[in-house]
Parts: sequence; structure tokens; C-alpha cells
Amino acid sequence: MGRIEKGVLALIGVQRGDHKKQADRLLQRMLSYRIFPDDADRMNLDVRQARGGLLLVPQFTLAADTNSGNRPSFTPAAPLQKVSVYLTTWRNRPAWKLMSLRPASSARI
Repeated sequence: MGRIEKGVLALIGVQRGDHKKQADRLLQRMLSYRIFPDDADRMNLDVRQARGGLLLVPQFTLAADTNSGNRPSFTPAAPLQKVSVYLTTWRNRPAWKLMSLRPASSARI
């Protein structure tokens, strides 16, 4: 089970056709969102500046195909191994030295 005090909880949905370049862009965007208050109580700080954490939870249901019928198809979802590669790559980046990255290890597909 993962846990952070202050930070961002992100449900990560990876599809079979996704590439590393897209994953890297997603990470950069999550790190850059200015969603934390500064000293003037304005939302001006990103998660690193706020000294927050990033809790990443793989969530295959985000890739559900609901175009037809009453039963969603999860075929578009990438296997957990592919998601794990992205999370491991992200965790080993220099940007993480300023913050805590906690992949939710109990999440399963």
C-alpha cells in the first residue's frame, strides 16, 4: 500500500499502443501542474516546489472500451508489466531526488 502526506494521487491508465515518449510527457505534465498554494495562498507551486509526493496507481479501467454493449472491454489496456516499466523508469529519474515517488505496489490487474 502506498501513502503520501501532501502531493498528487494519479491514476495511470496505459493502453497497448502507448509509447515511452507519451509516458514521459505525462510525467512532465504531472510534475509541472501548479496546483499547490504559495505563501500568498495562490495556486502557484508545482509538486516539487511544494515538496510533495506523487502517488501513482496503475488503473486499467481507464482504458476501457465502452463503445458498444453493456459490458466494457479492457482489451485496450496494457499489461501490468508495461505499466511497471514506466513506473520504474520514472522512479529512477533525477527529478525524483527532490520528492518522494511511491508506486502503489498493491495495485493489480
